[in-house]
Amino acid sequence: QTILKEMAERIVASGDKGLPGRALAAYGAGDVLLQLGRTTDGRPHLALAVELAHASGQLAHEARCRARLGEAERLLGDFAAAKAQLTTALELWRRHGDGEGRAYVLIALARLDREENQWADAQRKLEEALDLLEVVRRSVVSPELRAAFLARTHTPYRELVDLLLERDRFQPGAGFDRAAFRAAERARMRALLDLLAEPTAEGFERGDAALVAADEVQRTVLAADDLMLSFF
Repeated sequence: QTILKEMAERIVASGDKGLPGRALAAYGAGDVLLQLGRTTDGRPHLALAVELAHASGQLAHEARCRARLGEAERLLGDFAAAKAQLTTALELWRRHGDGEGRAYVLIALARLDREENQWADAQRKLEEALDLLEVVRRSVVSPELRAAFLARTHTPYRELVDLLLERDRFQPGAGFDRAAFRAAERARMRALLDLLAEPTAEGFERGDAALVAADEVQRTVLAADDLMLSFF
């Protein structure tokens, strides 16, 4: 906390000089405060980071700052402000051509949709985010880096599975439980492909084709009175 306080004082004292460095420092202070659960304290730092990044023309960093500020606004319950920041961040990442950045903003927007019980919109955004992350993943040649990337992208898979199970609780029998099973299997299949170190797009497509549906497992593996559990 002392380090963060000193950082904030230096940001204020530095005047108008060194905008990129000040933007980075403000973002760092806000981000750490959010991670510590001090969202109210972190928000002003992130707002300052957005202002400084915009003034210095840092397109990618402005997108990053706006995305984090949007997350802070969501946590503080100001959904309108959160949506405004995240929507702008998404457009900035699109202009910058960064698929991974767009994906993580879509994940943040999906969380906002869930807060407002817009489950179908949240599901669509999470699925779009995963498609973007798969494009990025296929561009990574090293199996070790692919494995590290998959570890980072496990969160949206988990959020999609959780969302689908939530939809199943409110709409039982609509097939969301089976969709959740497929999403979990898709995540496991990605890990298996990386383990096999199969770097080709053809391998990726074969893996998708090999995914089995819950109905198929029940029909070909289980007896009529067996219960299937999938842990994720």
